[in-house]
Amino acid sequence: MIFFKKKIRAETEDRAEIKQEGITLDDLLLRAIVDKTTISREEANEVSAVRACINAIANIIITTTVKLYERTEEGTREVLNDNRVFLINKQTGDTLNVADFWKAIINDYFLDKGGYVYVERSSRFEIKSLRYVRAENVSFSYSPDPIFKSYSIYVDGKRYEEYEFMTFLRNSRNGYSGESIGQENGLL
Repeated sequence: MIFFKKKIRAETEDRAEIKQEGITLDDLLLRAIVDKTTISREEANEVSAVRACINAIANIIITTTVKLYERTEEGTREVLNDNRVFLINKQTGDTLNVADFWKAIINDYFLDKGGYVYVERSSRFEIKSLRYVRAENVSFSYSPDPIFKSYSIYVDGKRYEEYEFMTFLRNSRNGYSGESIGQENGLL
């Protein structure tokens, strides 16, 4: 009971201090909503609940095994010896191991404009590796046409086409970049 009394007393003192300045708590919240206050990736990482939730989601994805199936005349069957399944589940061909690869993508998905993976091919039909690219190194050139959208991806100034990348986006309206939780919900 003493803990709750101290907490209530501290909250009451905080509200009184704010009211002395002529600003109410509702004014602060309203101002934050109207001003479209956002928080940076670093600020979101400092919120322990955000960090814990993102880690929990990443750990679920890391422990999930991706399987590939194909339709045949007899029905559906699992494809066992496919390089794509190996790359996603075992070894991406990048310097990151699979767990770090997926953690980096999930972090960029929630805290930045999206997760980006360059798909390196040894031939038109054969994928050699999946290479994680930090969201901060990615920029875009896009068509202004709102119907026939197209874009190119630039990584440190080098141009790539959209089909050369796997993108993991949240709340995207254009297909090449998404909205972070800091942009969507600045009042974390």
